[in-house]
Amino acid sequence: MADVHKGIYAVFATNITARETRTLVGAAPGGASRPELSRDGRTLAFVRRVRDKEALVVMFVLALSPHADC
Repeated sequence: MADVHKGIYAVFATNITARETRTLVGAAPGGASRPELSRDGRTLAFVRRVRDKEALVVMFVLALSPHADC
């Protein structure tokens, strides 16, 4: 039986044209909640659990589409 919780708190990007999915943020350790992609698609902000605290993480994301300006 498949684990329905696998990938929970992970963030994925899917290129619909190429039909490829890649993991931007893995589920462990801390995972990602409340992810927000910037308007220009260059950065991803999310909240990660670190021990008993939460941390705001901002990461640069490689182009998610073939039309992005990099």
